Amino acid sequence: MDIKKRYSAKNKEIEKKISLLSKKIKAHKIQFKEDSTNWGYVGDLSYVNEKIEDVLSFLK
Repeated sequence: MDIKKRYSAKNKEIEKKISLLSKKIKAHKIQFKEDSTNWGYVGDLSYVNEKIEDVLSFLK
């Protein structure tokens, strides 16, 4: 596979994962609404936010 095809394939993978992440965050929000005294949900989002920040910093 040449570099352009590989790049395109990886880009599509990332786009699918970002879409899936969005769906999972929406589901997480619904779960939080059902148990809004559980600080674990805040911890989950804090962890995810850190990882997203890492990716954003990497891609400058």
